[in-house]
Amino acid sequence: RVSHSATVIDHKLYIIAGGRFDGRQWISCDDVFAFDFTNCQWKALEITGVTMPRRRGHSAGLVSNRYIVVFGGTTSLYTQDNRNDTWMLDTVDRCWTPCLHTG
Repeated sequence: RVSHSATVIDHKLYIIAGGRFDGRQWISCDDVFAFDFTNCQWKALEITGVTMPRRRGHSAGLVSNRYIVVFGGTTSLYTQDNRNDTWMLDTVDRCWTPCLHTG
């Protein structure tokens, strides 16, 4: 996993998106994993509803110790398909919400 974001909330580390090599090429991801520091275990999280588009090289920040806001990134290593969108992950309800922005 490369070019992902890592955000800590309480006793969990959330890894969002990024890229992985499938043996032939680099692929951008849209998955979310959580590492629990209390039991040292990884878990792939099931996110309900709308899915954030695949990306790598994005930025992320924590809001109200619950929401992870993701901005930008790119969908491909091989093209200039840069993202200019913002998404918010609710880590309690485990759902993505697209954030509208102007400017």
